This record gives sequence, C-alpha cells and structure tokens, in this order.
Amino acid sequence: MRCKQNLLKWILLGCLFTINITLLSSCHSKKVIVTTTNKNTSSKTTTNNNTDKIIAFAKTLIGTPYKYAGNSPTTGFDCSGFVHYVFAHFNITVPRVSKQFEALSTNIPLQKVQPCDIILFAGQDGNTNNISHVGIIISGINNDIQFIHASTSKGVMISGMNTYFAPRLVKVVRVL
Repeated sequence: MRCKQNLLKWILLGCLFTINITLLSSCHSKKVIVTTTNKNTSSKTTTNNNTDKIIAFAKTLIGTPYKYAGNSPTTGFDCSGFVHYVFAHFNITVPRVSKQFEALSTNIPLQKVQPCDIILFAGQDGNTNNISHVGIIISGINNDIQFIHASTSKGVMISGMNTYFAPRLVKVVRVL
C-alpha cells in the first residue's frame, strides 16, 4: 500500500513538473509589458520593451512607395499593409485591412496616446463609420501627435495631426 502511495506521489509530482515547465515556456514567449509611473503626473503609462525597436524598424521603411493592396517593401505598401508588415516583423498580429482595426480596442484619448498605438482615420468624405486610413503613432508629447504611415502621395512618411488629418480622426487603438 505504501509503495502505491509513493508511486502516486511521484506521478503527481512528475505531472506538476511537466505542467510548470509548459507554463513557464509559454510565458517566456509572451510580450513583456512594463508599467511605470510618470513622476510629473499621477497617471500610469504602459510601455513595451519593443516599442523603440518597432518605431525604428518602421522608420527604415520611409520612402517606400505606395501601392494599393501592397504589403511588401519591395513592391510598396498601402496603409494597412504597412502597419501589418511592421508589427508582423515582431510577431505581433494585427489586422490586414484598415476597417478591421476599429474592433481592436476602445478609444484611447489623445492625451494618453503612446508610441506604437494605431491611429484610425475616416475617409475623405468625412464618414466616421468608414475607417480608410491607419498609421502608427511614433510620438504624442503635449498632443503633438506624430505618426508614420503609407500615404497615397508620398509612400511611407511621417505626418502630424494637421488640418487634413485632424477632422478625419476616428480613434486610437492600442495593440501592445
């Protein structure tokens, strides 16, 4: 009887060990998110250790031409193809079609945007139900929002919230 109890204990310990190893290895592959408190305000901001790398990589694509439905630096990008390509480079899954970004998250207030948030714009017709353009925020200090995107006129470039984009803003979503 005692032998059976010891055997059962060893089997349970082996199972627990296997489960722990499995959990640890799956946790190791997750993105690491660090929360810090800004000393100048009482609000918390969330940053990802990949943020700088993602922005730096996106900037290497500046000047890549625009191509409708494009998703490659060799042939060109459309706006969602560019965003998808940048995040996919870091094994982060985001939608491939502009309109699908709207379902990612709730609206992030402009005062709380962070680098790598995705900014969504309506079409030129002003219909806010029609997401037709997306970009990656690279900075948002004092509401001076800068984002990188694939424009139809100049390809991948950095823009700010100017009189063209500001009225078309629908929302900002966070994927990191």
